[in-house]
Amino acid sequence: MGAGALGPWVTALGVSASGLGRAGGWAVVGAAVLGALLLVLTRANRGAGLFPLVAGLAGTAVAVHERSHLTLAVHGAGELAHSAVRIGWGLDLALAATISFAVSGAVWLVAVPSEQRAREDSNLRPAD
Repeated sequence: MGAGALGPWVTALGVSASGLGRAGGWAVVGAAVLGALLLVLTRANRGAGLFPLVAGLAGTAVAVHERSHLTLAVHGAGELAHSAVRIGWGLDLALAATISFAVSGAVWLVAVPSEQRAREDSNLRPAD
């Protein structure tokens, strides 16, 4: 998510603007940092996956909004602008990474047991 925010979100005539030049880029970075930090701090709990899920969904919403906004601006500016301006790889990477972060949070919620639950499960198993 951070690499996507640092990369070009729009390119025109060989000049690029990164996501950090827009509030949306900073929102994606903020969601990534906050989601990852809260995941690390609460990783012992199964519910920790909720943080990357929410952060990923928030980042996805921002990236989709920015992509839509830039696309509409390019199309509305006429044929010359449409041929000279492109959405940058950074925005596409940010979008893919935010979706991936949300999916990883959902998988954590479903597949990763909490440490307490893992201890209880191991206490219930018969000894070999």
